[in-house]
Amino acid sequence: MTARTPRYVIDPIRGERDDARTVIGWRLVLLRDGAEVERREFDGGGDAYANAQDAGGAWLQQQGGSSVDAFTARAMQASRRMAWDLDYRYAISRRGF
Repeated sequence: MTARTPRYVIDPIRGERDDARTVIGWRLVLLRDGAEVERREFDGGGDAYANAQDAGGAWLQQQGGSSVDAFTARAMQASRRMAWDLDYRYAISRRGF
């Protein structure tokens, strides 16, 4: 995907109190031509992450992207998450990507 196409990014929302490393939700940022169009937040853990992935993929398809674009974006976001979330990386490695 290039910067000229719609895309999305999912970032963790971390806790501010006891443990700043604890993820308390997910921020979905929808982008078009590299500029932020919309921001949505999903509270929770793995289920909320899956909901953010689904919402991002649906938005891509609404913007004219194909199911392949949505699949590629989903894989890209999963790779980003594996870079910093050791528990997620371990779960993925156990079941396969």
